[in-house]
Amino acid sequence: YLLYARANPAYGERFVQYTRSPDLHRWSAFRFISIKGVDPTKQPINVYTFSVQSHPLNKSWLLGFFPLHRVYPKRSETSATAALMLACSADGAHFSLPTALLRCRASHDRRTLALPVANGLR
Repeated sequence: YLLYARANPAYGERFVQYTRSPDLHRWSAFRFISIKGVDPTKQPINVYTFSVQSHPLNKSWLLGFFPLHRVYPKRSETSATAALMLACSADGAHFSLPTALLRCRASHDRRTLALPVANGLR
């Protein structure tokens, strides 16, 4: 079993942590998930929610839907991107390079103005 929860790695930043259980009684310590190309230790990242479901064509894979807000402070002008993203995982802890499903606006507090729906793919 896997359980995902929001993590607050730094002031004003959100990411995702997970824990595992073999029996719903004993749980491992929480750890950050990894998303290829997304590193909250290197740039301000906000993944405010994280919805995971089985891949509809391959039940051994998981799909993660999440809103991603990323700030690029090293560019000449501080810029940011916000989008609803999709990433795949074989183990529930390590996710692929995300694909933007829908670009969206961001609020002033670095959140996307759109959120994914659980079980968005059937």
